[in-house]
Amino acid sequence: MRKRIINILVLLLSVCFLVVGCGVTYNENNENIQFVKRGTSSVYPNTTYGKAFDAFFADPTWGYFVADTGEDVVEFTGNCFYDNVEVEALVQFTLDKGAGTFEVTYVSFNDVTQNQLVVSALLEAIFEGQ
Repeated sequence: MRKRIINILVLLLSVCFLVVGCGVTYNENNENIQFVKRGTSSVYPNTTYGKAFDAFFADPTWGYFVADTGEDVVEFTGNCFYDNVEVEALVQFTLDKGAGTFEVTYVSFNDVTQNQLVVSALLEAIFEGQ
């Protein structure tokens, strides 16, 4: 029993170090997160990403980190249905602060990377629902 408790504590500490080591910020007042949330799509200029994503997904969470490449990345996670199955979606936006723009550069469902066709369909579904 004691060995099991020690293993659990080691696992929890490892997870804590991993989260801290990744440097992900979940403070929604972060300027980079707000930059994406306030942004609009050229196809859907009347709805912000924040409003559309928060309405479409259950349990929405926004985070920010600096990638190993030095790029600023805003990361969104939330639950939705894909092919009649509830999935956890992860969407990453890469920021170009110099140009004042951002783009969706990665999407996964339940940790499975999605192709551009699925990404386009997802974004259409998110914004069409507004």
